Amino acid sequence: MYSDHRVGEEALFSFQVLLYANSIGFVESPVYNYCVRSNSLSQSSVLDPWSDVSLNIRNKCKKIGAYDKYADTINSFIIVSTMVCIVNMAKTYRWKDFKKRSIKKYTWMQHNVDPNYKIDIRHMNKKAIPIWVLMKIRFRTLLFFLCKYR
Repeated sequence: MYSDHRVGEEALFSFQVLLYANSIGFVESPVYNYCVRSNSLSQSSVLDPWSDVSLNIRNKCKKIGAYDKYADTINSFIIVSTMVCIVNMAKTYRWKDFKKRSIKKYTWMQHNVDPNYKIDIRHMNKKAIPIWVLMKIRFRTLLFFLCKYR
């Protein structure tokens, strides 16, 4: 295991491999069989799978002196990880709990996005952008129903 995370533990490892690689190649044909097991971690439901991973990547970049180069992308990853969590909250909780938890999570995001750097919207997951906008303008009720019943 590359980290203590239950989900996304390979992200930090993959980031480091890509960072230090001299070249990268892609193979278009399948080279292995992927076995899906119903009780595996990849099939489990995790409310907030990426927030800790995004912070670990940020910390690693700071440690190796690569933060300035990737800070805008890390900001985007923090936002996307927060929006994934908020969508999962809408699917999991009733309105009252969702409202309280989503405000807390959004506050966490605001605290962790570095205001000294831009947000790399070009590479942000396109599904996360409208969710982010709805949270920014405090349209939580609409967001809740869109996520809950889509």
